[in-house]
Amino acid sequence: PYEVKLLLNSLIQQKLITLDELNHRITSFDYGFSDEHNKPSIIGEADLKNLGTPLRQSAAQMWCLLRLLPVLVGDLVPTDNQEWQLLLLLLMCMEILFSPSVTPAATRYLSEIIEEHHALFMELFSQALRPEHHSMIHYPRAIRMLGPLIHLWVMRFEAKRVFCKRLGHITCNFRNICKTMAYRHQLMQCYSFMCGSVFSQNTEVGPGYTTLLANLDCFKEIQCGLTGIPLFTELYVPVMVTVKDATYRPGMTVFMSNDQDGEPQFGLIKVLLVLEQTVKLVVQRWETLGFEKHFFAYRVLQTKDLLAIDVKELLDHHPLHAVQSYSDDDDDTMYISLRYRHF
Repeated sequence: PYEVKLLLNSLIQQKLITLDELNHRITSFDYGFSDEHNKPSIIGEADLKNLGTPLRQSAAQMWCLLRLLPVLVGDLVPTDNQEWQLLLLLLMCMEILFSPSVTPAATRYLSEIIEEHHALFMELFSQALRPEHHSMIHYPRAIRMLGPLIHLWVMRFEAKRVFCKRLGHITCNFRNICKTMAYRHQLMQCYSFMCGSVFSQNTEVGPGYTTLLANLDCFKEIQCGLTGIPLFTELYVPVMVTVKDATYRPGMTVFMSNDQDGEPQFGLIKVLLVLEQTVKLVVQRWETLGFEKHFFAYRVLQTKDLLAIDVKELLDHHPLHAVQSYSDDDDDTMYISLRYRHF
């Protein structure tokens, strides 16, 4: 949050963007289903100018804002802007730190990025590094010793702590608040274990309709992905499905695989199919045009190719969202921002 404040203040001082324009884009941006609950709040002028106060965003909102900031305002910033280069270096660090699998070579690359980031930070803002910057120096070594740091982050602790914070406001009784919270927490855990919601591997299917495989409008295009399934097999077409806590809906984008050149292959979900215990996604393939570093996102173009893929075959189970840049006149060109790097 501290660096984001410095960056935004610098862009405003350079008259590249105004605070009103930034807030307008934050409120009107298409976040999609994948980030609709993490939509950032508007930024107040006093909060932005006072570097000692937070931006009044939750951790999830701050992560969402930082990931999508290049697409939000990147069209207003020149490619050679040094403050923008600092943001891109920070995002390059984050995409490795948030990755669930990291190679030894990636940790060495991370060390170089962190060193370059810190040097540019001190050059631009003439300020001493904060304790958070010092901690970043140890991240590569920690990854080599302990594995990906995403498995050790405190976000789950913060989410767990929300229960106690909310309970404190509800009970309004502080004579023995620790006992009250411990008792209520055990009741909640008991309920979770009894209803089987903890570590549930079940598939939750939303409302929909039943039809035959041969009656699907897209059957001819996707039949190669449904080999071995009789034409008159009855299947269910829901409006949404949840598999291992990941919810899929038509209109979402999924990361299917990498091609031979290492380019990611994305697909736009058109239809969901449920056949007994199997969930298939009928997707319309995105053509990957390349990685746009200035927007820190993959530039894609929608094709007419349809295919069916098993949800278990996805390279990444987190749904994504394709958005259009404010600078593009071509309505067919979209951008997809990843949550982390895939190794």
